[in-house]
Amino acid sequence: EEVNGKEPTIEALLGLYKPATQAIDAYFGGNVGIGTTGPGAKLDVAGTARMTGFQLGTSATAGHVLTTNASGVGTWQAAPSAPVSSVFGRT
Repeated sequence: EEVNGKEPTIEALLGLYKPATQAIDAYFGGNVGIGTTGPGAKLDVAGTARMTGFQLGTSATAGHVLTTNASGVGTWQAAPSAPVSSVFGRT
């Protein structure tokens, strides 16, 4: 249910709303932000995250390594077939 024309934040629902220091911003059917009032993804953390039992999606394949592009987007790629030393210019 909307409150003042907006979907309620988690703080408002829990009675913890602090307009000047709002750190968690959640909208039903939208994104959740920690340390941000304008999350740009389903979970947007502004800062360092620590977690236990972290699991990446089901797209991982045995023998693949996690790589990132210049934007920091991670994907699984086949591991290089060359020895690690030759990847770094050492033979």
